[in-house]
Amino acid sequence: MSLVVSNLEVNYGKNLILKDINLRLDKNKIVVILGKNGSGKSTLLKAITKQIKLEEGSIIIDDKSINQYNSKELAKTISYLPQIRPNNIDLLVKDIIKLGVYPYNSLFKKVDIDLNSVLNLFNLNNLANVSYNKLSGGEKQRVFLALAYTQNPKYLLLDEPTTFLDINYQIDTLNIIKDLSKKDMGILLVLHDFNLASRYADYVYIIDDKTIKYEGCPKDIFKKEIIKDIFKIDSKIIEADGYNYLIL
Repeated sequence: MSLVVSNLEVNYGKNLILKDINLRLDKNKIVVILGKNGSGKSTLLKAITKQIKLEEGSIIIDDKSINQYNSKELAKTISYLPQIRPNNIDLLVKDIIKLGVYPYNSLFKKVDIDLNSVLNLFNLNNLANVSYNKLSGGEKQRVFLALAYTQNPKYLLLDEPTTFLDINYQIDTLNIIKDLSKKDMGILLVLHDFNLASRYADYVYIIDDKTIKYEGCPKDIFKKEIIKDIFKIDSKIIEADGYNYLIL
């Protein structure tokens, strides 16, 4: 089971955004995409979820072209959380989570979920009957992760899931994501934080100049010469607990 992007090219009008992108995501793995602002990280996720037309290349999901998936089939296969999510939703937490089964419902069949199990998994038990609008940023993030989980996807695509969160919520969110990867789910993350990527990624792709310039496991590519090449800054890399950490 794998999601494979090959020779991908994406344009916005006459502007080339991504070129010659090759990427692979396997089940039980966390793959992180890094790069400067505006490098095309979010665009790549949108292309994988058929929100943007491909100019060149292919996306193969479990040996089947993405073009062969209709919208409901794709929603059963990939769950996508964009970087910008709504702040104002006048629904209870439990009702938002239940929306995840939409792709499985039809006029003749209504699918239910084991709500208590999902609430337990995301530590939302005491918030089930609370309005989404009353939650903190970290709590809202857990609700959306729970919603994505109830879609029962094979692949979970998350665009900046730790943005605007305090460090404790960042760690809490990424620990949940790590647990999800152990449930036969492949997870593709866009992150900005090299140190979080170092701790949680199995594999990393760094986008620069519209293409993937570096790729590999964190220990192999988190090096000061690579950081300087991409971000034009001097840094130090220290090793601790088996991870490489960036110090500016």
